[in-house]
Amino acid sequence: MWRGAEPYPREDTVVIGDTPLDVQCARDILETAMKRFDAIIIGAGQAGPSLAGRLTRAGMTVALVERKLFGGTCVNTGCMPTKTLVASAYAACRST
Repeated sequence: MWRGAEPYPREDTVVIGDTPLDVQCARDILETAMKRFDAIIIGAGQAGPSLAGRLTRAGMTVALVERKLFGGTCVNTGCMPTKTLVASAYAACRST
């Protein structure tokens, strides 16, 4: 996600996190990763960790890449915290 002050980097630039890289550098990183891992899973949301576990149990070498919060949006800021907040409010209302 590019958050720099200047406009989005040129076409020959890839942004990883907040770091702009030239395309060749990004390709080199990907090629190195592809030589070391049988599978690269992008995103540690609901499906990422379980898929990584299944592939690991099958004997594969796995890389799990997450740029922000492990567990994804639902667990960290989405539906799970909302359900907890609603349940807490309901319990507080019933106790009064």
